[in-house]
Amino acid sequence: MRIISKFKDYYDSCMRYGMDEKFVYVRRREEIIINKKGYTSTPLLNVRGVGIHLPNSVRHPFYGAYSGRIGVCGNTYPYLRFRVNLANNEYFYDYESFERYYAHLRQDNRFEKDYEKYFKSVKAFFKESSVEENDSVFLDYNAPIVAREEIRDEAVVIKNPSLEGYQFYKVMDSFTVYQEIGMYLRNQLCDKQEADMPVGDDVVIAESKGYDKWSFRKEPTKKGEKK
Repeated sequence: MRIISKFKDYYDSCMRYGMDEKFVYVRRREEIIINKKGYTSTPLLNVRGVGIHLPNSVRHPFYGAYSGRIGVCGNTYPYLRFRVNLANNEYFYDYESFERYYAHLRQDNRFEKDYEKYFKSVKAFFKESSVEENDSVFLDYNAPIVAREEIRDEAVVIKNPSLEGYQFYKVMDSFTVYQEIGMYLRNQLCDKQEADMPVGDDVVIAESKGYDKWSFRKEPTKKGEKK
């Protein structure tokens, strides 16, 4: 599978190990605003876990936590995103990784009692929000990767986002992701391809966009015809 995109992702490196040049995935990111309540028409992208109790102080390590879901090739994964500092976020896809990352905070005397409450809250979230398998959301948005985010105070669905931006390498290695996307496009989405995500060789892709072999050169005239 050859990937055409304006941005790089962590699984793109797999193309160097050999790829089918005739099979192309045009990875174009697109934001789709959903309703004000923040729920999509496809429930699989909504986070149904319990609420996360957050501290009010911006100095607290758990201040600035957000929940969401990202869908990859038939499965949707709940996550928690914590703002580590002004420039960086940390994503967690299970309670165990969260507990390991913040284990040292249990010994912090400043918030020792509060920490246990937040740890329990996160544990309850992942217990109630599990990975779910269903193709409908991917067929609805005609994309192998979809995500739900809060952007500029609006709830949006993002088609074909960067998986590296969600630190999805914590869930799936680059080679597996590359293979999964290729198989998903060839199978589940093979009848849903549109002009923004064509599959085929360069000739097929050009024709899908309305071009033919004479689009960029002058068509030949008949013999004897005046020019």
